[in-house]
Amino acid sequence: MGLAVEKRMEWDFIRQLEHYQPETAQEEADRATMLQAAKQFQKKLLFRENSTAHITSSGFVVNPALSKVLLVYHNLRKTWSWAGGHADGEENLLQVAEREVREETGAKKLIPLSQEIATLDIFPVARHVKNGEQVSPHLHFSVSYCFICDENQPLQKNVDENSAVRWFPLEYFSEEHFSREDNAVYQKCIRKLRRFK
Repeated sequence: MGLAVEKRMEWDFIRQLEHYQPETAQEEADRATMLQAAKQFQKKLLFRENSTAHITSSGFVVNPALSKVLLVYHNLRKTWSWAGGHADGEENLLQVAEREVREETGAKKLIPLSQEIATLDIFPVARHVKNGEQVSPHLHFSVSYCFICDENQPLQKNVDENSAVRWFPLEYFSEEHFSREDNAVYQKCIRKLRRFK
């Protein structure tokens, strides 16, 4: 029975990556790298203690009109960003994204636009200090999901993570306001949103 449980967990963990349809050559390459690492590290990839790479999950949150996006001002990165964080052992990455959005924005009611991954990317993380401790360079295997949220919901910053929470119009997303890498990821999410319209 233990073996059957382990196989089911592996399937739950890897299923969405296997079924994801990459839109770009970058996503195709990143997906292949993620699947290879998932086969190598198995469930260890879900934990940040895996110092080579680990999974993060983020929420691209839009209003019902699909015209505004909810962002937080990230304390560590010093920029406006989507809400997201480490899986920390949780296999359901949609739930991870939802948890992180709730924790970082105070939004209570979130509706997933889809149960499937919206985007995937691999981000290099440079050596840095967090909570007074050195963190070695590693990779974030980033997946994201799109959510709808009523923009009239009360919002609250999470002082441990961010210093502000705010809605931005879709037109705000450009290299004028974000790094080239961040903007490229957000533009992928915006293209997915337009399909829902």
